[in-house]
Amino acid sequence: MQAGNAALTRGDRVPNFLLPGLDDKLWVFYDKVRGKRNLLVLHPAGEGTAVEVIEGIEAALPALTKADIDPFLLLVGAEATIRADISKLSRQPSFMVFQDLERKVYPALAGAFGRGPDQALALLLDENQRVLEDLGAPDAQVPAKALASSEKHPRLGPTGTLNSVAPVLIVPNVLDDATCNALIERWHKLGHVEGLAQSRDAQGRAKVLVAHETKKRRDHRITDAAVARDLSQLIGRRIAPELSKSFGLEGFAFDHFVVTCYAAERGDYFRPHRDNTTKETQDRLFAMTLNLNTDDYEGGGLHFPEYGPTHYAPPRGGAILFPCSLIHEATPVTKGHRFTLLSFLRRPQKSANLSPIGIWGAGRTKSTPG
Repeated sequence: MQAGNAALTRGDRVPNFLLPGLDDKLWVFYDKVRGKRNLLVLHPAGEGTAVEVIEGIEAALPALTKADIDPFLLLVGAEATIRADISKLSRQPSFMVFQDLERKVYPALAGAFGRGPDQALALLLDENQRVLEDLGAPDAQVPAKALASSEKHPRLGPTGTLNSVAPVLIVPNVLDDATCNALIERWHKLGHVEGLAQSRDAQGRAKVLVAHETKKRRDHRITDAAVARDLSQLIGRRIAPELSKSFGLEGFAFDHFVVTCYAAERGDYFRPHRDNTTKETQDRLFAMTLNLNTDDYEGGGLHFPEYGPTHYAPPRGGAILFPCSLIHEATPVTKGHRFTLLSFLRRPQKSANLSPIGIWGAGRTKSTPG
């Protein structure tokens, strides 16, 4: 299973930075991206391959443009060394080049990907500045590597115009295949029970019980604190920036994690419902459904009937997040078994419903009270 505190890998968002360009004006990386895939190359100035890399990217610009990939180069070194490299070119680069003259960004960014402070590296990023692939040490062929890598990673979603869409967020590559498999294995080997649903008794009091008229599936609740903490760290760092950007959500705490299975032979489903209608659930902000498998079943999409007939299905390892006030349903699985990892994001306060697995806000985490 992936560790929550490992170096940044596929699915992590590259940190933003502010550095001068070759025009000596300060530029913010996120302000220069244009919703395309990005080839981000980090390279020490004065190294023999720096000029080769620049020339290789320049020569490949037509192919990169056709593939909707924007290149960026971050050079680190003294101003004179960078200028010496640029002077060897036949013309100024026509793509964005950042200069880290005071080594404020480069060592930390390289270190985040397991590199030394003077090691070069190249990254292919998706349209949202998340890592798709670490391309290794760059050379003149790094554009070809980026093009080949981009072909391996299909773009998400259909093209066309939508006239209605639910206010949901889909984040791909939150967990890798090995972690998805490990969680499914937990469900098989460590036990599971019939899923419970929120209901009310005749006096209107909230209760939790098996209620097949509303919900039918089998659940494995993760009680291992170390596993829960790793999941919180890993998932939190990948969804927190997206929730902040898309919904302005600056702080949340994870509820317990639950691995679920919807089986076709049982006719499993979850009827239309909201997730925050009782006193005990009012502090739920967002629900998270993370698909652990996608090719092993049919049916089982998420549907938000208030916003049209569309069914939503994140790719394997991807999560869908949505406000708990939305009516939603998990439609019946018609073939195979659908496995998901579920949790709720609650207001960050002490609660009997929360495990001590972290409070997230503005991309940072701290441990919750015991």
